[in-house]
Amino acid sequence: MSRVAFSDADVAGRAYVERLMEAAGLEVRIDTAGQFNRTPRGHRPEATHDRRGSHTDSVPHGGNYDGDVGVMGGIEVAQQLRDRHVRLRMHLRSWTSPTKKVGS
Repeated sequence: MSRVAFSDADVAGRAYVERLMEAAGLEVRIDTAGQFNRTPRGHRPEATHDRRGSHTDSVPHGGNYDGDVGVMGGIEVAQQLRDRHVRLRMHLRSWTSPTKKVGS
């Protein structure tokens, strides 16, 4: 599996991830570096936060899980919190970087 940064496969993958984040109830913002910053809706922007995330691209032939596990894990956590009606004291902010270098 190869999703070299900014290739057609990477752009399609990022669009898919954005749809998954929105379906999980996350408010998605894309910053100037192309990173998705996602937060559960309803949290105060000024609250302290825990930051988690990964990258959506892969090195050539990096495999199915190069970066994706961190991205999908963050979406799953958000879905589970939403489905269980859990409100955290700490603000949950996750990011998805278009490349391994940007978010590292």
